[in-house]
Amino acid sequence: MTRKEMLTEEEQLNLKNALEHIEGLEHLMKRRPVETFKSLLKMNIPMELEIEVAGGIYVMRFNNSD
Repeated sequence: MTRKEMLTEEEQLNLKNALEHIEGLEHLMKRRPVETFKSLLKMNIPMELEIEVAGGIYVMRFNNSD
């Protein structure tokens, strides 16, 4: 089974909406990082946090993230 190389109109709309939500999240993380992070943890969704310290990158996984 081959895959189409273009997204359907519905998939494109879903992508656009997802990107807008990411922009909103980035805005909140810059404006109120601690409060936003605490709220994300309370949502109990799988997520990862990457932290760069002294040239090393450390990953923290929350809420059963694979």
